[in-house]
Amino acid sequence: MVVTMLLIGMAALNTAAPLLYLVFAMMCAFFLLSGILAKNTLSRITITRNAPQVWVAQESLPVEIVLTNLKRTTSSHSLHVRDLFPGKVPAGAVFFARVPSRGGSVRQQYTLRFPRRGVHDLDMVEVGTRFPFGLIERAFRWSLPHQFLILPQTIPVDSVMEQAKSELGDFESQRKGQGSSLYGLRPYTPDLSARDIHWKISARRGNLIAREHESEDRRRATVVLDNRVPAEQREQVALTFEKAIILTASVIEWLCLHGHEVELRTASGIVSFGTGSVHLARCSRALAHLQMIDPDPSLGTQFLPAEPEVTRFMIQMGEAMDGKPGTFVLSVAALDGELSRALGEKPAREAAA
Repeated sequence: MVVTMLLIGMAALNTAAPLLYLVFAMMCAFFLLSGILAKNTLSRITITRNAPQVWVAQESLPVEIVLTNLKRTTSSHSLHVRDLFPGKVPAGAVFFARVPSRGGSVRQQYTLRFPRRGVHDLDMVEVGTRFPFGLIERAFRWSLPHQFLILPQTIPVDSVMEQAKSELGDFESQRKGQGSSLYGLRPYTPDLSARDIHWKISARRGNLIAREHESEDRRRATVVLDNRVPAEQREQVALTFEKAIILTASVIEWLCLHGHEVELRTASGIVSFGTGSVHLARCSRALAHLQMIDPDPSLGTQFLPAEPEVTRFMIQMGEAMDGKPGTFVLSVAALDGELSRALGEKPAREAAA
């Protein structure tokens, strides 16, 4: 556009043709008017980003951009908004046809998908417009930092955990509680449920008799991931380590969903025993932050559980090794197909073929 204007202006000076002067003047007027209107469109615009801070890898994360026009009399038109990662790498973009004046707000949404767990940042937002003629694009960048904690994704592990069900099942504690086994009999009282009435014995004795049930305890389970890797090997095993994280998160999710008391142990720290969705979130956050560390000879195997009643799940990055009684060894190499598909990559055997 500018080059064309300069060429026409030079031609008008050389030829002194009135028509060229007229064309040059009109182009200058359109150019200046476009710049003024574009600047006015971008003035007094505020930007807000609404997005969750914690999400799961490979799941679509909704990001909402809200533009508010603080101008009293004029609307803003044709606004392109781009979200940027650090280094000005585009994250997503939305378009606003019109933002009304007097504090009017308009919302648009785009989706992000993070392929890997960890901490990710959005840096700034770029707002631009070509309004009204499309001749000039004006833009400004607004610093709007936002940090995401991306939790590791999980995969179905029902077939893998099948072998451990006998070790993880309920066992009778020989004390009164809410289990299914019969602990004893007692006279029925109004505070008991009608389902607890033992009708045959009640009919025989002529008064209502209720059952007392034996309490059932859940087996404790510890999931162990050794994240000690020498610095010179980390690049080589980086992908395998990510697969080990996914496998660990999947096993913990399975255990928590089935009501077991779970502990996570790594060389970096321990997430103590707990149950339910809150504990699952604690373990997932710990795995999201987990990194490979240098081997520490003084650490030895002290981060491994010693209690005999605890069922252990050892996550190994290489081929599975035989474990001790009550220990289940899950190999990343053996489950490479499922884990690679979870990461959206070809399994190692297919890649080699």
